[in-house]
Amino acid sequence: MNKKQLRKRIEELASKIKKGNINTLEQQEFDDWYRLQAEKDFYIPEDFANNNAELKNRIYHRIEDKLEFDKKTRYHWIFNRNNLGAAAAVLIMLSFGVYFLLKTDRTANIVTISNQIPDLAPGKNRAILTLSDGEEIDLEASPKGQIAAEGNSFIHINAENEVIYKDRNVNQVKSPYRTNTMRTPRGATYRLKLADGTKVWLNAASSITYPTSFSDKTREVSISGEVYFEVAHDASKPFKVKTGDQLIQVLGTHFNVNSYNNEDVIRTTLVEGSVAISMGEFNHVLRPGDQARVSNNGIKVGKVDTDEISAWKNGYFQFVDADIYTIMKQISRWYDVDVEFVGPMSKESFTGRISRDRNLNQVLQIVQNSKSVHLTFEGRRIMVRQ
Repeated sequence: MNKKQLRKRIEELASKIKKGNINTLEQQEFDDWYRLQAEKDFYIPEDFANNNAELKNRIYHRIEDKLEFDKKTRYHWIFNRNNLGAAAAVLIMLSFGVYFLLKTDRTANIVTISNQIPDLAPGKNRAILTLSDGEEIDLEASPKGQIAAEGNSFIHINAENEVIYKDRNVNQVKSPYRTNTMRTPRGATYRLKLADGTKVWLNAASSITYPTSFSDKTREVSISGEVYFEVAHDASKPFKVKTGDQLIQVLGTHFNVNSYNNEDVIRTTLVEGSVAISMGEFNHVLRPGDQARVSNNGIKVGKVDTDEISAWKNGYFQFVDADIYTIMKQISRWYDVDVEFVGPMSKESFTGRISRDRNLNQVLQIVQNSKSVHLTFEGRRIMVRQ
């Protein structure tokens, strides 16, 4: 079968997948062809690739199903919702250094920016711990093991670079109430286990203030930036998170709070369990998949993709119908760079997933090749132009 015949055959099979009437043998034929594409581009017909959400979802799930690599192999998918057929979908298997492109038969306008963007490393585990007496501990420079003692707790850094609080003596009389604060700069994340066993992930430019040991009646912390919680269940002690004017109350659950100072909206997303959101006279109980958006205009609750929300905790940037402003804010925080937009930007949306382990140059190359933007670098500032 020559290239023209192969292309026609793949178009036929892809069309059947779209319509849902492909049989087992045809599906196997398509899958066999798909697996052979690890070192070449493959073609998706423009007449049904563009503006087709159903095909978008089918291709994405096909990618998820077929590219099940081990931990040594990272893959990413990127596509522009409005132009899937024109080099707006990029899959990268960086372990092989290979690009997959979902594209039409016209040549993609791929622009190399390697010489313009410094090869900045991604963020890392780094944070400052402030003790109750004001002493600051640079956790990156601290050795593993015990680093301090506060009240009834020993403070340790374990082998996974996680700060944990352990009881010094369960029979000891309760010491006076003390709080610690952990904060991450831009370009850093850190993990923390509180005295009750609650697990906490801090995203870049975030902070949490918490007691070194909790009272007999309640567990309360305050945060800024973006923080993910896996709360240890204790029905007798509600867990409360304070951010701005919003109070979140839970017993045991997994949820994410995004409350950066430069954002107009505080987003609380429930992954598992249930939480109660309160702000002034407003109270609402979230269910898994719900996101509460708190702003000066009140509170709105809607459904979201929780994988997108918690992707940062799992080592990815993940976007669903995001604009270029949203994308660049996350890049700015993670790589500790500033971003300036020169002129108006288009309203086209962007959906994709990129490993946060990649250097800045690689990430910006993906973004530029997946959107109609031009990126340059001046000092530590990324200039974004249409």
